[in-house]
Amino acid sequence: MKMTSKLVIAAICGLLMFSYMNNATEAAPAKGTIDYTVKGPSGEPKVFEDELARLHKLVEQNPGDAYAVFIDNEKTKSKGQEIIFTGYVSPSFETYENYLKKATDLKGTVLVEPTNLPEGYSFTKAEIRCPYSLQFKNDLRAEAKKKGAAVLSKKYEWTEAGQIVLKYMNGEDTLLLEYIALGSKASPAQKGYHYQTAEEARQKLQPEYRDSPQQNTLLWTEQGKQFRIITNEGNTLTQEDLIKLAETMVRR
Repeated sequence: MKMTSKLVIAAICGLLMFSYMNNATEAAPAKGTIDYTVKGPSGEPKVFEDELARLHKLVEQNPGDAYAVFIDNEKTKSKGQEIIFTGYVSPSFETYENYLKKATDLKGTVLVEPTNLPEGYSFTKAEIRCPYSLQFKNDLRAEAKKKGAAVLSKKYEWTEAGQIVLKYMNGEDTLLLEYIALGSKASPAQKGYHYQTAEEARQKLQPEYRDSPQQNTLLWTEQGKQFRIITNEGNTLTQEDLIKLAETMVRR
């Protein structure tokens, strides 16, 4: 699937586990007529790229909007993802103040800076990823099939976070605070905190991969939610230090 647009695209199956939640949906503005018989230089239909270009213009006019796009791979002679998300789906923030402005508007669980942040650590970046709704995906696919559309897009509204990562640095040392919405079908919550050192993580790898850098991880789960605190190998923060951070880093 040729991609000439400079849109930032997040695939529905991409990267990490996100929650499956029923978000409200809103139809994208009415399309102009698209000629599905128009071919690109390689012979494949241009309809997908035409639609991305149209959405790109909409997002430029309203930077806070996000869209989901269904692509019928058979009709477009494509082999890529069947549904992708584009637009405001993974905003990043260079200051904690800007992150907090967005986080304050979100419903549900968000991360905040721990009240007992270790001395020397300072905020460097935050990222919020939208939740990718399985129901929305299924509804969009069904609508496209019903209409016989090769490509169909819809505005994607999201008011809760699917994933949040806050990054702090102290010289060469890294501290990551992470939240992932697993959804209502996730496994039952584990009891207590689970800590794994970088060396313990290394020993679980095949011998040929054990020379690669590993990380220390404190993990705990609640119903449909997973939290992690991650530090780099060699970081002096202890398990007890990370548990103290865990106690004040979540706003429910």
